[in-house]
Amino acid sequence: MANPASYRPKTGEIPTNPGVYRFRDPHGRVIYVGKAKSLRSRLNSYFANPAGLLPKTYAMVHAASSVEWTVVGSELESLQLEYTWIKEFKPRFNVVFRDDKTYPYLAVTMSEKYPRVQVMRGDKRKGTRYFGPYTAGAIRETMDTLLRVFPVRSLQRRRLQTCPGQRPAMPAGLHRQMLRAVRGTDIPGRPPGPGRRFLRLHGRRSQKIHQQARKADGRRSGETGL
Repeated sequence: MANPASYRPKTGEIPTNPGVYRFRDPHGRVIYVGKAKSLRSRLNSYFANPAGLLPKTYAMVHAASSVEWTVVGSELESLQLEYTWIKEFKPRFNVVFRDDKTYPYLAVTMSEKYPRVQVMRGDKRKGTRYFGPYTAGAIRETMDTLLRVFPVRSLQRRRLQTCPGQRPAMPAGLHRQMLRAVRGTDIPGRPPGPGRRFLRLHGRRSQKIHQQARKADGRRSGETGL
């Protein structure tokens, strides 16, 4: 096992910016990937008192022989890069992340007559549009914001009770808001339905949604990891 002090970077060399870091073993294999709001603060926590680390973290820093980092422009970018590297390198100390259980996506079921917004993980499905990944906490806040701005249904199909010639049943709080949007779905000459309108991501309202999603990710992402 390596002594963490043998590869500890000098504090002044580590930037204080947000970023993503990788620990490598003596064979050059990536064994852990993490993100940080401040790379300096986060990386120093691994080396300041190794004996006080959690057992899994202690094993990781002693199995590693080097650490490197990449500076990014925001915490959201660090989240996305961390996710990409975990999927690419499959680090053994990131085992909890490998099966996509960490970062959910915001999904819109475009293949359904009345598109539904939902939180999804795992394999992507045909006919569904995905946005993300996001942190688990931030995606709920983002979804609530989207449902206030874009009246898209969120009920599962088995709960979407409809009668011939009538509009689909919606949550009580969205009933009046949904009326005009649902009636316009799939009718030639009418405005596109709520799911299609949701995907017009270049207007002012949509830019506001993205800004709020980024703020939510920044508040919720924190310093998770080993």
